[in-house]
Amino acid sequence: MNLYPTGLSELYKEIEALGDPLTGISDCIDFKRIRPILSNLYENDTEKGGRQNYDPILMVKFLLLEQMS
Repeated sequence: MNLYPTGLSELYKEIEALGDPLTGISDCIDFKRIRPILSNLYENDTEKGGRQNYDPILMVKFLLLEQMS
């Protein structure tokens, strides 16, 4: 039995009830439309190897979060 998803959804409901602006950000911004723009700027196709980069959409969300705080 896994209690993690149940506890997480209840916590999310509590945060949403407080009026957290992050809960509705995906409703306001269509991140799928941003991905093609970022794909031209963000490359990780080298033959040197190494760790993969973070998802560009995740990086945009980090920047939005930083601006909101």
